[in-house]
Order: sequence, then structure tokens, then C-alpha cells
Amino acid sequence: MKLPRTSLWLLLAAVLPVCSPTRAGQVFEVTSPYHHIRVVDEDGMRLLCFDDATESRISLQDPLKGHFEYTEYFHMAWLWNTQLTNVLMVGLGAGTAQRAFEHYYPGINVETVEIDPMVVQVARDYFNFKESARQKVQVADGRVFLRRSTARHDLIILDAYVSGRYGSSIPQHLATQEFFALVRDHLTTNGVVAYNVIGTVNDWHAGIVGAIYRTLKTVFPQVY
Repeated sequence: MKLPRTSLWLLLAAVLPVCSPTRAGQVFEVTSPYHHIRVVDEDGMRLLCFDDATESRISLQDPLKGHFEYTEYFHMAWLWNTQLTNVLMVGLGAGTAQRAFEHYYPGINVETVEIDPMVVQVARDYFNFKESARQKVQVADGRVFLRRSTARHDLIILDAYVSGRYGSSIPQHLATQEFFALVRDHLTTNGVVAYNVIGTVNDWHAGIVGAIYRTLKTVFPQVY
């Protein structure tokens, strides 16, 4: 008999700025098998660009500040479960959410799965991301990692995107009923899953938002 679980779906409407290929202040550039990656300094901020999209940012004066507002909503998981100790994040970016969790929650251990090893290296070299006893990162596909893992987590955050000719999109294999069932089976009792879906309910990308919502409803007992 499976114990009841409370699962949160976090819908986030985010419009991230376009990263112009001619932007001044570029400090690093590399092409990986997954992205054309650039690091750009602009107006006191450091930006991480994948192809033409700005993925993350930090303040150069204080790396804990300046990040995109949507990452703040991941902290809402504590409204559903105040006993979180074990967090898994799928997608690293610049590691802004990871560093915030480690800083503000001393009792939290964070493990991140990132498919692109170059993204991990850039986060280390340019965005103050440091691994520690409480902050781990694994280079792997998120779905493959979960399939091979036996660990359970109090909170699983899904924030992985790929870039294509029509902009950033959620990898298809991370948006299926089978994948959501895999995520569910790696939650502890009363575990929470937060999913960053770029779009709005009634307008921009509403079709994608609705499709993911309906798919989540087939797997999770409670979807918000």
C-alpha cells in the first residue's frame, strides 16, 4: 500500500529577455553538444545565455541577488511541507536556486542533475557555484537518472529547457505521463514536485500549460 503524497505543480509565467548575439560585455563563449553558451556582463549583472535566450543572471556585487524572480517561487514548497531536508533539482543553469537553497536552509541537502557538463563548468567558473557536502551535481539526463536511482526526495524541482528554432521549450521526454509517474515514485511521503512551465493559463503558451496540467492530473493526487 502506498502512503499518501501531496504533490505541488508550480505554474510560473516567465518572459526572459532575449540574449542578442552582438551583446557587449561578453566574457566567455563556447558551443557544447546542447547549447551555444555565452556569459555576458551588463549593467552590474552577469547573464548566462543559451543560444538567443537568457537563462540565468546574478548580481556581480552579490551573487545571491539579482536572479530572475521566478526562482523565488520554488521556496513556496515549504507551504506544503515544512519538513523538507532532501531536494533534487533537474536542470542547473547558473545554479542560482541551488545556491539560495544551500544558503537560506542549513538543514537542506541539494542534488542537481544537469545533462550538459559544460553548463556545470560555466556555473563553477563564472557564477560562484560550488559543490560541497550539502551541494552535489550529477551530469546525466534527468529521466535516466531517476530511472536508475532508488533515492526518494522531499522536493523535486523540474527546471530543464532546450533551445530550438522557436525558442526555449521543455524536453518532450520530461513532460510525459510516464516521466511524471517516475517523479512521483521518487518522492517521500508528503513530497512536493515543483515544475517551471513558461506560459500563462489563458494567453501565451496556454495550450502547453493546459496539456501539462492535464497530464500531471493523471499522476498526482493534488495539482496546483
